[in-house]
Amino acid sequence: MYLNLDDEQRSQLELISIHLGKPPAQAVMDAVYSLLQRDVEFWESAERPQQSQRFLAEDALGARFARMLRR
Repeated sequence: MYLNLDDEQRSQLELISIHLGKPPAQAVMDAVYSLLQRDVEFWESAERPQQSQRFLAEDALGARFARMLRR
């Protein structure tokens, strides 16, 4: 894969790779892998059914709201 980086981006990548102690290509691959893993985890969690929410009775909701206003 080819990345078209400008001079500023290339120098930032060099600094990051020096800090990580890895070649620039490996730093980019690690970052891409990390982003893909995070994306996969997000979509896997989104596919799970959400737990049902418990609704409060009107008087319980009013009491909770009054407590919040007193704080």
